[in-house]
Amino acid sequence: MKSEPPQRLEDAQLITIQDVAAMLRLSVRSVRRLVSKGELVPPIKIGRAARWRKHEILAWIQDGCAPPPKKPR
Repeated sequence: MKSEPPQRLEDAQLITIQDVAAMLRLSVRSVRRLVSKGELVPPIKIGRAARWRKHEILAWIQDGCAPPPKKPR
């Protein structure tokens, strides 16, 4: 899945796991499970904090919540 660059400034922002959970109407624990199974767009790590690009989450939702492609090693 290739995400388009954000059209609006608010879509370019980094969001927390709580924000992602609220967008998906899931618990934070469920979001963590999706990440650990590789079924959700991986977060950006800033130190120990995990953040997501809002436009990537929105694109993932538009794509039907399909697991992101695996990156070759």
